[in-house]
Amino acid sequence: MCSGPLRGVQEKFAVAIAARDRAYVVRPGDTIRRIAAVLEVPVSEVAALNSIRPPYLLTVGRRLR
Repeated sequence: MCSGPLRGVQEKFAVAIAARDRAYVVRPGDTIRRIAAVLEVPVSEVAALNSIRPPYLLTVGRRLR
């Protein structure tokens, strides 16, 4: 494992890859915050990977990465 300033970059890269490899299908009542918690990634990552902009409206049945 890397130490120093590169360690943080590696960790962020690992989070982005993990988010990309997992998918979630939106269900009634879901919020982007809840989905991010389930996927264990920041809300900003879910939004960016899925081109979702504020106010983060979701459609039931949509498959998110």
